[in-house]
Amino acid sequence: MEGRKNAPIPKPTQSGTDPLEQIWNWTGDYTGKFNPDTDAAWQRFKAERDKENSSLRIVRRPVQRWWSYAAAILLLIGGAGVWKAYFQKPAILVVQSTDIQREIQLADGTRVVLNSGSELRYPANIATASGREVELTGEAYFDVAHDAGRRFVIHTTAADVAVLGTAFNLRAVPRESSVEVEVERGLVELRAADGTYAARIKPRQRGVYNPGAGISIQKEPALNALSWRTGKLVFVGRPVHEAVKEIGRYYGATIDLSASGIGDCLFTSNFDKVPLNRALDAISAVYGAKVVKKDAAHFVVKGGNCNR
Repeated sequence: MEGRKNAPIPKPTQSGTDPLEQIWNWTGDYTGKFNPDTDAAWQRFKAERDKENSSLRIVRRPVQRWWSYAAAILLLIGGAGVWKAYFQKPAILVVQSTDIQREIQLADGTRVVLNSGSELRYPANIATASGREVELTGEAYFDVAHDAGRRFVIHTTAADVAVLGTAFNLRAVPRESSVEVEVERGLVELRAADGTYAARIKPRQRGVYNPGAGISIQKEPALNALSWRTGKLVFVGRPVHEAVKEIGRYYGATIDLSASGIGDCLFTSNFDKVPLNRALDAISAVYGAKVVKKDAAHFVVKGGNCNR
C-alpha cells in the first residue's frame, strides 16, 4: 500500500476546527491503490464450504401416510355406526289376526301362534339385535328359541314377560285388566310394567297379574288355557259363572247370568269344537234355565236352579 505512510494524525487546533473535519481533509491526500483478488477469495470460500458439506449426510425418507388413511377409514366406520345406532332404527313388523288364528316363525327361530283379534309387533332384525323384544296385544302361544345370551321379552300394556327359551301361553286382552301366563316348558318371569310386582312361573303353573292386586300363582294349569288352539273346553266341578266366562272368552261373546240363580252351581262337561249355541243349550238343559240371544255376541241366561 502506498501513500502517506506513517504520517502523523494532526491534533485539533485552537481555532475551533472540528477534529473529524481535520481527519477528513487529511485522508483526502491518500494516493495508495487497493486491488483485492476476488477470484482467490471465492476459491478459498468454496473450498471451506465443500469441506463442511462433506461431513453432512442428508437422508430423505418418503412421507408415510398409511396412518392418515387408517384414521380416515376408522372415522368413516365410526360415523356409520353412530348413524345406524341413532338414525337408522330397525323396521318394526306388525302381524295381525282378525277372525282367524295365525302362526308365524320369527327370524330367531321362535314360533308364535296368534289367537284371533290379536296383534304382534317385533323388530325385523330380531335374529341379530342385542336383545329380543316384542309387543303383544291379545293372546298368543310362544315357543321361544333358546338363546343364553339374549332374553326374549314380551311387552303388554300392563305387564312384561321375560324368558330365555320356553313354551307358554300369554293372554293380555285390552278389555281385560289381567295378564295371564300358562307355562308349558321352561321358566317364565312375569312382572308388572311399572316394576312393582314380579314372579317366576314354572311348568304346569299359571300366573295371573292384576294391577293393584299383584301376581297370583296357581299350582295347577287351567284346563282351558289353550282351548283357543285345541278347540276343546273341559269343566270339572266348576262354578257356572266361571264356566260361562271361559265359554264367552273362547267364543268372543258376553253371557249374562244376573237374571238367573245358577251362577254358583257346579258344572261338569266338555265341548270339542262345538258351536256356541250347543254349549249354552247344554247349560240350560242341566239347570232348567232359558237362554235369550240379544245379538250375535250377547246372551242372557234367565231362571234355573242348582237342584234340577
